[in-house]
Amino acid sequence: PVGNGKQTFKWLANAAAYLFVHVGIRDGMHISSRNRKYYQMPCNTQLLPKNVYTEDTPFLHPDDVINQNLKEGTKVFVELYDKLDFDEFGFPVLSKWAFLAYRRDEKYREEREIFSEELCDAVEKFQLEKTEQSLKLKAEIERPKLERMKMIMAEQMVDENMIEKIMREAWALIKSSGALDGLVPDEEQIEIRNFFAKNYVEITEMYRLYSPVNSRGGTHELDYIELCKFLTETEILGEEHSNVILRIFGESHVRGTKSKSSIHLQLNQTEFFVALTKIAAYKYITLHRRENAKMRKRGVSASKAPIPTVPIAVE
Repeated sequence: PVGNGKQTFKWLANAAAYLFVHVGIRDGMHISSRNRKYYQMPCNTQLLPKNVYTEDTPFLHPDDVINQNLKEGTKVFVELYDKLDFDEFGFPVLSKWAFLAYRRDEKYREEREIFSEELCDAVEKFQLEKTEQSLKLKAEIERPKLERMKMIMAEQMVDENMIEKIMREAWALIKSSGALDGLVPDEEQIEIRNFFAKNYVEITEMYRLYSPVNSRGGTHELDYIELCKFLTETEILGEEHSNVILRIFGESHVRGTKSKSSIHLQLNQTEFFVALTKIAAYKYITLHRRENAKMRKRGVSASKAPIPTVPIAVE
């Protein structure tokens, strides 16, 4: 437990190292048999933290604040040195995390920036690989369900002319409502419309798959709970973004409804197109910009990956 979590990960690492030596077994801390030897050491022993990480993030910056980076209840691992190696000049050879945490002199500033950028890139690569693996696994699990849905809907498939008519009417309603005007330029709205038209059958399948979840089997409208289930199960957004999901849910209504975001409203398929567009912009543009701003504030080079346009984010 770390209280309100306003401390940094460096503080957490130092606290864990202290507790490992001074509290440990005496207060019931679980210590593996191979580590019990450390309880034979003098009580003034100080162990140096080597790395701090979670199951989902292989590096947590020493200067970052705990409650700004982790959810309550997240398990954090602190790796400690059991032995320090020294270079030819007698200086300890530190891990990149320990270097960032304890080499604070100005002469080490450039090295700290390089290490910080390398570790942040490693985190981005790790999380991308983990997301890809998770999506592949999810796709394999969902494949039989989607195949069944395809069979059920086979008789309901519409031809290309019908799809074009439906999309023309749907987009006319979206344009007249102005739901995307502040987010997407007109020429980019055409790209998004074309993407939805091209993938209309697949999007319709997904819409009908999730709309019966909380609406007694009906497949004509999607409520807030069903939208949340769709976003979390497909790992588009997690539950920690529930406030944003609710706001987007309310902003996506184009049928003349001007009420504030409410879980009592429902989305038809046209409004589902609007919601998907806003969610894509939030995930791949807004969150990207926030992360870059956060890294610049910390003195670290922002991600070199270009921020996509809204149509690319939707795709």
